[in-house]
Amino acid sequence: MKHNYSLKISSLVFAIALIIESSSAIAQYTLLPSDDVYIRNGNSTSFYQFDNFNNDTLLYVRQPTAHTDDKTNVERSTYIKFDLSSISENIISAKLQFTVLRAVQNPNTGGLPRADFYLLDDDSWDENSLTWSDAPHTWNNPPDQHLFSFSFNIHNTNDPDTAYTFDVTQWVASETDKVVSFFIADTLELGSGTFIRFYSKESALVRRRPVMMIETGGTSVNSDIAVVADRFSLSQNYPNPFNPETRISYSLKEGGNVEMAIYNLQGQKVRTLINQKASKGVHHAIWNGLDHQNQPVSSGVYFCKLISNKKVSTIKMLLTR
Repeated sequence: MKHNYSLKISSLVFAIALIIESSSAIAQYTLLPSDDVYIRNGNSTSFYQFDNFNNDTLLYVRQPTAHTDDKTNVERSTYIKFDLSSISENIISAKLQFTVLRAVQNPNTGGLPRADFYLLDDDSWDENSLTWSDAPHTWNNPPDQHLFSFSFNIHNTNDPDTAYTFDVTQWVASETDKVVSFFIADTLELGSGTFIRFYSKESALVRRRPVMMIETGGTSVNSDIAVVADRFSLSQNYPNPFNPETRISYSLKEGGNVEMAIYNLQGQKVRTLINQKASKGVHHAIWNGLDHQNQPVSSGVYFCKLISNKKVSTIKMLLTR
């Protein structure tokens, strides 16, 4: 039998070239919000419903156990907008990330640390002027398009801030006007006790600001490669070396239990960053250089170990005080 080796080699070269070309077409973007602001209801002793809170470094979801004259015990909801005009390629993945201050404040007994996420049809609102009184939607008048609801973890007040990532690809990829806005509130009946605080884009802590992480590709081949890219992996922390905090990204091919912990050179566990279930896709964690007793650790080399679905990955990090 005569084999046409030249044809096979040519086909192989073409296939490799196609993969390289398709892979290089994948691009990643990290976008800060163009606008983000929370609105705040008022009461008989204060008139927050007419105030604009654009300059605050935090965003809020608040649903008190009762609406009272206590000026802190009033409803709050968040608006956030992203400008996609800089992206001309096909969007194949979009992840919305918030970092929550010490995870969740939940001071009321029996309260629910939850939030409802909605897509806004009208993107004309502006962070510099939006108030409760003129907002198109409030907690008891939400938008029509409900995306999902989420219950955050309750942590101790000394626990580190926590980054949460939500897959919003199906809604962002279908936007035709290159602008996407979200409304976040607790829309349960008054009395749930929710009190959640996100960092805003005005925060001085740059790596804790809300972001939209987008992957793009020009063809359907890229979509296949993007799925393959959602493998089990632990990326190098950034920045590295770091002080006082660093961001650690990881990817899961499938959902499951995840443990991420920091170890010193002696192999002693310094801190557990994550010990919970996580969905398939890209996630992030922040280590602020504190041990499990919330004490600063000394300068030196540390290891971050990720374990999920019987797979293990480790990176080396350098903390410089």
